[in-house]
Amino acid sequence: MRWTIGRKLGLAFASVALLLLAIGAVVWVEVHRMNAALADLLEEQVESQYSQQLLRGLQVLDQSIRVMGSGGAVDGAGVAQVLTSPLEESLRALSILRQGTHGIPEPMTEHASHEEREQKLYARIENALRQVQESSKSASDLQSARATVQEALHDTESLHGEMARRVAASGSEVRADAAQLRRLVFWTTAAGLACIAGLLYVLTRTIVRPVLALRAAAAELEHGGRAPRLAAAGGDEIAELSADFNSMAAEVESTREDLQKRVEERTREFLRAAKLASLGTLAAGVAHEINNPLASIASCAEGLDRRLRTGKTTTEEQLEYLRIIGREAYRAHEITSRLLDFARQDAGEKHPFDPKELFAEVKKLLGHTLEKQGLKLEIECDPNLPRILGNPNECRQVILNLLQNAIDATPPGKTIRIQCRRAEKAVMLTVEDEGTGIPPEHLDRIFDPFFTTKEPGKGTGLGLAIVHRIVVDGHGGRIEAENTGHGARFRVTIPSAEEIS
Repeated sequence: MRWTIGRKLGLAFASVALLLLAIGAVVWVEVHRMNAALADLLEEQVESQYSQQLLRGLQVLDQSIRVMGSGGAVDGAGVAQVLTSPLEESLRALSILRQGTHGIPEPMTEHASHEEREQKLYARIENALRQVQESSKSASDLQSARATVQEALHDTESLHGEMARRVAASGSEVRADAAQLRRLVFWTTAAGLACIAGLLYVLTRTIVRPVLALRAAAAELEHGGRAPRLAAAGGDEIAELSADFNSMAAEVESTREDLQKRVEERTREFLRAAKLASLGTLAAGVAHEINNPLASIASCAEGLDRRLRTGKTTTEEQLEYLRIIGREAYRAHEITSRLLDFARQDAGEKHPFDPKELFAEVKKLLGHTLEKQGLKLEIECDPNLPRILGNPNECRQVILNLLQNAIDATPPGKTIRIQCRRAEKAVMLTVEDEGTGIPPEHLDRIFDPFFTTKEPGKGTGLGLAIVHRIVVDGHGGRIEAENTGHGARFRVTIPSAEEIS
């Protein structure tokens, strides 16, 4: 038979239900027995009260006879009048005792000997009372009547003592039953709690723990980890679900590993393609940039050679050709120097320095160019700037390149603004021009080598690439470019020496 969760739970709940029924039956029996004992105790207390009443009536009767006997001659009417009331009270109490407190004779019990003795006492007391009643009518021989009353009084005292002992015994029995019931309630409650705890343990072990383990394994699998294999023993629905999850997890992990291998392979292919593309772009850029000055040098050399052969040249023309050749050769040298600067991986020696010192140097270097272009330069620098751990020469080159780009983009009469302030554990440099801005489609390419938006012959496309290498690779910072609506803004953030330390 297959033990499913439903059968397990059904068996557990059935066991608990049977136990609770057994506990209820035992408690009901004990309560019923205690209720019977309480009823007996109440009955015996009532009987004790009537026996007390009978005893009191006989005592009054004995006292009355004794008083009348010592007081002299009393006629029959006087005796009957005095003794009638206590006699009737005693007979009524005796009648109730003989018939039972509810008017029904008591059944015979295991205490048959006590019942027989009580019935004999009832009969003797009643005979005595009847004799006294007959004697009271004639008022004859009060001494004999008193002796009869005293015998009845003695029997009544014995009867009352017996009933008092029975009341005490019944009270002890009731107290013992109450203690037994308390113990029974305690142990049955403990057994019920133990059964509930066992049921909760079964539910936790068979359902809650496997479900929580399944949930944790699913979460681990969802976040890309390797899901633990779940126990699939037991043959119930949870075991089947765990086995299915193990199969699914194995398949997912196998698929994930296959995809990871494919991604790594495609990434390597992409990197190879990107490197080849970058190499092609670099080669094309170098060829394009160097081709122009080489062409100018070749053209001037041919022209100078032809004029020297024909003798149709002047010293001024020769000097002009030489100046052009020298200028274009220097231009080619500048291109190769920038390319070497871009390719250089070593950031050089780094040490803490004050970035404010660079702005004065940069302003002196480019002051003539700014004045020649008719541009204004505004520098706003926080006096409490933290020091930077870096290479001052490279940081100066960053400012020069950004400022040179701003000069090239800004028309005469406009203003270039440089702002340097403290950021969170960093120094932020902002260079903002008032030019035409950067075309949105070029924003993600402006830091690529040899990419430029300037006219041919006015830029190599390596300035911003060098800035990006120095800031990001050399100093662990970041650089961002954006349009302001009236020009372009470049924002450079470099960690301070405090952050690095």
